[in-house]
Amino acid sequence: MQSKNKQYGCIVISLLLCILPVGCREKESAPAFPVHKEFTQDPLHIEMELSGSRILLSDLLTIRISVICPDSASLQWPNLQDALADFQVRDWDERGRRLLSDGRILSVRQFRLEPLRAGDLQIPPLSFQWTLPDKTTALALLTESIPVQADTTLPEDLSQVSPADIEDVVAIRGHAPAVWISIISALAILAAGVVFLLRARSRRIIAAQKVYKPAHEIALAQIRTLTGLGLLEQGRVKEFYERLSNCLRQYIENRFSLRAAERTTEEFLIELKESPVLASEHKQELKEFLEHSDLVKFARHQPTRHQSDQSLKTAEQFVESTKSDQQLVEVTAEGEEV
Repeated sequence: MQSKNKQYGCIVISLLLCILPVGCREKESAPAFPVHKEFTQDPLHIEMELSGSRILLSDLLTIRISVICPDSASLQWPNLQDALADFQVRDWDERGRRLLSDGRILSVRQFRLEPLRAGDLQIPPLSFQWTLPDKTTALALLTESIPVQADTTLPEDLSQVSPADIEDVVAIRGHAPAVWISIISALAILAAGVVFLLRARSRRIIAAQKVYKPAHEIALAQIRTLTGLGLLEQGRVKEFYERLSNCLRQYIENRFSLRAAERTTEEFLIELKESPVLASEHKQELKEFLEHSDLVKFARHQPTRHQSDQSLKTAEQFVESTKSDQQLVEVTAEGEEV
């Protein structure tokens, strides 16, 4: 009899140990996307994939959006949170950018959405705007709405819900101690596995969380920090212009995807002249600002205090007049660019 009890205990533990790895694999498997929609307006192509068309109210809906457009196009993604009425954006992340064999760029973003109510919901039409170098007006592709059904396990009439009565106490017959020891050991192993999985999942969620800010907020914060350093009052005029010029160049790269930070002023102005993303008056402002900054940095030009203050004002006004909440930049917890 005692030998039999030991065998039963070993079988229970073995089954639990077999179940745990399977559970791990299921948790880490990539979400499937059974709902697939495609929208094309040459040369733009958009694919929207949903993790399902029917979900529970307690679940999250995953939506993956892939956009293929020319490398030379300036694309503006829609603000998904502002467009949604039935969902709340829980989190999202960039899935990467890749150059395709035909010269176009594939950009992928993935969002996790929380339904705000049960019933018939929808992902509304989304507007993707882009501008080509040979055109000055923005073009747009409008997707179609996608229906989603959110279900709840609760009955419609909550007044009918009542807790079940506690059953009478039932006397437990005595069993061999070895069986209970095996069961308790198996439960302890199971509890340890659950704790390990929850902690690992928590670490993955924290690592996956990213912070994004509009490009203009980052630039204006850097300009305010530069003003507070008092470089002009200390006579460090060249350093002031270097920092101010770098700040504006980085903003242009973040906001308009123009390679301004690593290019010389002459190279950048050539590209800027052919680009349709800026109005002519803004191009002229940039040209005058960058050429004046180069005189101070490289030709030992000594500007007056009024000229330095005017350069600071020009940089601020340029950022304010061209700002957009659509162009987001990943930053660290301290607010610095990644």
